[in-house]
Amino acid sequence: PYEQAGELFANIAYAGPLSRTVADAAVMTDAIAGPADTDPWTLRAERLTATAALLGGRLDGVRIGYVARMANPAVEPDVAAAPDKMLRHLEQMGAIVEPCAETIDWAEPQGRALYMGNMATNFGRHEAEWADKMDPVMRDYIAEGRTVTLEMYRQSLFARTRLFHAVQGLFARHDFLVSPTLPRGALAADFRPGRDEVVIGNRP
Repeated sequence: PYEQAGELFANIAYAGPLSRTVADAAVMTDAIAGPADTDPWTLRAERLTATAALLGGRLDGVRIGYVARMANPAVEPDVAAAPDKMLRHLEQMGAIVEPCAETIDWAEPQGRALYMGNMATNFGRHEAEWADKMDPVMRDYIAEGRTVTLEMYRQSLFARTRLFHAVQGLFARHDFLVSPTLPRGALAADFRPGRDEVVIGNRP
């Protein structure tokens, strides 16, 4: 794999074998073929083996990593209680549950730049014709997306690659990762994303 690449997902960087003959290139390609956990383009879902640890009522030896927080600084107590209860149950079944204490940059600002930039690219071209029929929040997203520069976009792709490597590092020690699905319960039906504040534990 091209482990030195700063950006892995846009598929604009490639390093292959250089050789004197076609036969040597074929041999080298055959030697390096296969999945590598540092290169997302080589990964493919492996067939799940029905091991004894995954059958019946026991999970002896299965390693579970608990990621209590990602980009969010807090989690509603009732939301956090659900995975805590489930993890205790998995431990009773024999699983090894460990907290993932690593400091990981979840690239929240860069992820937002990617998301908003894509909103502007995908839907901004329809604004001239359909602006009066678009949700105001959608138009806010399009407007923010238009402020994303090429530099911001490229740096976001680099951040995504760094995050990929960090999460792959967690899977080097754990068979499964568990986290709260969302930091809080459902928002009000009239909540306006980007305009209203999300409150978690009585704090915005």
